[in-house]
Amino acid sequence: MYWEDRFIRQKEDGLLDAQKQFNDLTSITEYALEKQVSQIQSFYQKYADTNGITLQEAKKQLTARELKAFKLTLKQYVKLAQQKDLSPKQIKLLENASLRSRLSRIEALWIHTQQFAEEMAADTNAHLTDFLSKQYESNYYQSAYITQSLLGKYQTFRQVPKKQILATIRQPWNESNFSDRIWQQKDVLINKLRQEITRSFIAQESSERTTERISQSFNTQISNVRRLVETETAYVQELALHDSFKELNVKEYQILATLDTHTSSICRRLDKYVVPLSDFKPGITAPPFHPYCRSTMIPNVPLNSRASRPDQKTKYIPDMTYEEWKSDYLR
Repeated sequence: MYWEDRFIRQKEDGLLDAQKQFNDLTSITEYALEKQVSQIQSFYQKYADTNGITLQEAKKQLTARELKAFKLTLKQYVKLAQQKDLSPKQIKLLENASLRSRLSRIEALWIHTQQFAEEMAADTNAHLTDFLSKQYESNYYQSAYITQSLLGKYQTFRQVPKKQILATIRQPWNESNFSDRIWQQKDVLINKLRQEITRSFIAQESSERTTERISQSFNTQISNVRRLVETETAYVQELALHDSFKELNVKEYQILATLDTHTSSICRRLDKYVVPLSDFKPGITAPPFHPYCRSTMIPNVPLNSRASRPDQKTKYIPDMTYEEWKSDYLR
C-alpha cells in the first residue's frame, strides 16, 4: 500500500500542475475572446443601423479608404504570423488578401476572426509543449527513483535529451497528438464563430446578442482546453512511467485506480490488473482510459529482490531522498 500511495501521489501532483496550467491557458483564450468581441463591436459601429446588420450589408465591399487601412492591419498580421510560426496556409491567406483590390466587409471580418484563433492556438501549443515536456521529464525521473526505492537498488540512470523528450510527447495516440488536437479545436472554433455571427446578421440581432453568441463559443473552447490539458497530462505521465519502467527492465505493470465516488466504471473494472509492459497502449491497456482519467500504473515486481551487497553502481540505501538520488545517480 505504501508504494501504491507513492505512485498515486505522483499522479495527483501532476494533475494539480495541470489545473494551474489550464488557468494560464484560459487567459490566452480569454484574450482572443476580448479581441474578437472588440472587432465585432467595431463592425457594428461602422455598419449597423437601428435594426442591426443584415447579411446583405455585411457582404458589401470595403471602401477604398477602408481597404487601405485594412491592408496595413494585414501587414501587422503577417509579421505576427511569422513571429508565432503560424501555418504556411495562414500566412498565404494573409498575403493573398493583401494583394486583392476588392474585399467585402464580411471577408475582412473572417480574416480578423481566423487570425485571432490562429494566434490563440499557436500560443496554447507553445505553452502546452513546454508544460508537457517538463511533466514528462519530472515523472520519468521520479518514477525511476520510486521504483529503485521499491527494489532497494539504486543505480545510475540516464538523463533524456531535450530533443528526445519533445519527440516522445509528440507521439500520436488515439490517432493524433496534443498539438494536432489544438489545431483541430481551432478549426472547429472558427467554423462555429462563422455560423453564429452569420446567424446574427440574418436575424439582424444587436451587437450585445452577437457578442453573447461569441462568448458561448469561447466558453466551449475553454472547456475543450481543460479536457485537453488534463487528459494529455495524464497521458504524458503514463508514457514517462512506461519509459522509466522499460529503462529499469520492469517486465509488467499493474493498473491502479484512485477509488472514490468519482472513479469511472472502466477504471474500477481494471483496477489491479497486471499487464505485460510490451502490451502498453494508452487508452486500451493503460491509462488514461477516458478524459480526466486519474488511474495510473505501478511496477509489478517482487519485493524480495532488495540488494544487500553494495558495489560501485548498485547499493541499498533505505532513506535516500529524491534530491540525493538525483545528485548521486542521475547522469
